[in-house]
Parts: sequence; C-alpha cells; structure tokens
Amino acid sequence: MKRSINTLFLAITGLLVCSCVEYISLNTEDPREVVINCVLRDTTEQTLELYWTAQNDDAGPLEQIRQANVNLLRLGAGSEQEVGAFTCGADGVWRLSYRPEAGTSYRLNVAVGGQTVTAETQMPHGFHVQTVPNPILIAFPHYVSRHRYPSRQITADDADAIPLLAWFMGEKGLVPRVVSSHERTDFFNSLGEGDRFLLGVTEYEYNGTIYLVDKSPGQLEESDYIKRPYLDRIALFIQEKGYENNYYHPSVLTGFSSSIDHGYIRTLISRHPEYGAYEKGWMVWGPNFDIWPPADGESALELHIQRPSKELLAYLKDAVTLTAKTDNADFTQVFSQKSSYSNIRGGRGIFGAATEYVEDYSDYDERMTAFYQNIFSDEFPTREP
Repeated sequence: MKRSINTLFLAITGLLVCSCVEYISLNTEDPREVVINCVLRDTTEQTLELYWTAQNDDAGPLEQIRQANVNLLRLGAGSEQEVGAFTCGADGVWRLSYRPEAGTSYRLNVAVGGQTVTAETQMPHGFHVQTVPNPILIAFPHYVSRHRYPSRQITADDADAIPLLAWFMGEKGLVPRVVSSHERTDFFNSLGEGDRFLLGVTEYEYNGTIYLVDKSPGQLEESDYIKRPYLDRIALFIQEKGYENNYYHPSVLTGFSSSIDHGYIRTLISRHPEYGAYEKGWMVWGPNFDIWPPADGESALELHIQRPSKELLAYLKDAVTLTAKTDNADFTQVFSQKSSYSNIRGGRGIFGAATEYVEDYSDYDERMTAFYQNIFSDEFPTREP
C-alpha cells in the first residue's frame, strides 16, 4: 500500500476512465491529445505519467508516451528557471530528482508529437497535526471511546485558513465512507445517512439564571445528538486559525451536574493552558474536531490528511463527483482523460501539488486509551482511573 498523496489521486481519477465515459463511434480522425498526471510532493523525487487520449473506437489501456521533452520550471519575480528535466523509466513513469519549495510556483512544459502543453501550480506549505487532550477524558479516561470525544488540532504557519482533504486506507484500498465533525466540512459528497454523537444537555433555571445541565441516559432524545452524514471517500474541510468547538461530551461546568466532578476538569484547564481548553457558557471548549470511518465499515489502517494546491483540489472534487455512483470505490490505477476540470493548457489531466500527513490508524483505540490513562496517572497519581 502506497503512503503518498498519489494513493488518493490515482484512486479517485482512475474510475473516470472506466466508469464515467461512454464512447460513441463517429469514425473521425480527430488528433489525440496529451494527458498529464503529475502531483508535486514534498519528497526528493517527483513522478509524472504521460498518455495519449483514446480515439473513438480504442479499447484497453491508454497508450503511454515514452518519448517527449518534459521540463519543470521554477517561477518567481517575473522570471523562470529550469530545475530539471523528467526522464522516462522502463515502467513508463517519468521521474525527476527534485524537492519542491513551499510557497513556490512551478510550470510544467511538455513537448511531444508537434504539440506543446503547459500547466502551472504552487507548492503548498506544510501543516501540523496533533492530539489536543480533552480535559474531560483526562479526568475520566474510562470514558474514552472512538470519535465520541474529538480532540484533533491542525495548524499552519503561513495562512489563516487552508483547505484540507482527509481519507482512510484499509486492506482493500480506499475506505468508501468517512465522517467529519468539523464545522466547516464541505458536504458536496454527502451520502445522506451518517453517524451521530452525543451532546445531551438541558436547560435548568435556578434563581432566575439559566444553566446547562447534563441529561441522564433516561432523558436523552434524538435532538440530544449531533448528526454528521457519511461522506463519499474523502472529507473536505476548511481549517481556520483559531478554530474552536465545544467537546461533545455532555459536560458543563456548573454545580448542578452530578455525572462528572467538574472540579477536576477546572483544575486541568487552569493547569494546562497549552491544551487550548477553556470555559464558555459553562461548557468546555477547545480547538478540537475529528475524522473517522464508520464503525460498521471496513477497518482503517491509515489516516491521510492532505493540503492540496487549488488546482489539485478542484480536480479531485470534480473527480469524486463524477465517480459518485460507481461500484468500485478505489479509483487507483489509471488517471482520467475526461474530467471536466483540467489546468493543462493544450491537453488534459492535472498538474498539481500537495503536502500530506499520514498516521497509523490500525491501533487508534488502544493508543488513545493508553494516552489518556498515562496523562491521568501523571495528574492524579493517588487516584484510580
């Protein structure tokens, strides 16, 4: 299983050829076009694939282009500088030893068969992903349950808001459904049905003041749950600097709630400002959200979070939409020549860029349980979790 951004790119775009394109034989002699598949990555080697578009009655795999002039240029301040030429290997894949610079724009030039095609993209900066401890779970680690207590934080140094894509890989490839609790999720690929997680608080009036108080299990109603739809293969959301959300456990910091001793939570909040948790409206807030696969679906082995260039984002969003009703959710092998979006001038396909975070997800539950139990032991050495 590949651990690069090409996993998602190839997975999504392959279905466009095999599932979404109907060819009508017109017996024409229209010239074939160049199709480019190139996504710059934060690695020391870049790869590129070149193909000819199929003609009306062509069948089978697309014809690879093995003879061409393929150059990558660095753009800046009204000038351009060639950083290298791609060379084609025995497997038909073109390669270039070069690591792109964050924030830098690049142009790709391809000359073949009397045609010249070009495209431009910008290499995104990196970003940081970390788990921000939930104060409720530190005080009560036996409450740890996957996805019920989102506490993932993402930050970037170069921008106030960045688009991010997230998906999971399993034994069979791309996991077909994903859920996002992020408030700025794009639901363009919503599948309708979904998961729910508990909010479960009610209003309580005392001496003319309204408090939010935990509901007991017997009082819970459907309206006490936050619902999020399943998303088709990927989650797309905008991460803003200073993003905050209330933790979804029904914990409120008043003297009227009996389910949790809030004194412990208040102590943790005051002792550890680095967690980013605080009180607002008698509830616990922090820079938290999460992304997860359905509990009743395929087991996830890896979580991928990607920051794509604007060109790659538009291409992948278009590809997901075009392949929404295909039977095979893993679109990994051959890229599309028929996507309605392309930034290739004079040809088809995509020239994009991305940075990526990959996390081992196979032991997520066990890892998170141990994470909170260890913090609890440090904070409350004389207490049992």
